[in-house]
Amino acid sequence: MLRARLTHGGIMANYICTAACRHCAYACSPDRTPAYITRETSEQVARELKKGGYRSVHIGGGEPFLNFEGLLDLLEVLCRAGIPVDYIETNGYWSGDEAEVKSRLRE
Repeated sequence: MLRARLTHGGIMANYICTAACRHCAYACSPDRTPAYITRETSEQVARELKKGGYRSVHIGGGEPFLNFEGLLDLLEVLCRAGIPVDYIETNGYWSGDEAEVKSRLRE
């Protein structure tokens, strides 16, 4: 039996979302507690990812952009740990202002 080693993973930043899709595997919705991954937890996750040999991750939720400062903290921790982010899952509903979208994506 071959033993596969995972090299890419995902981080759930939160469980609150602007939608409540029936197909959501995590039952994310506007009714969920608006808690967000803490910096301490992000650092612990980054250490475990490095130890496990992960080469990159993606960030999901809920809707990670609903706490933009928390998302920036998570990205900073991963960057400092040398863990690239392949993509951030979003439903794009967090802003209807084009200038805000461009500004946040630049950050």
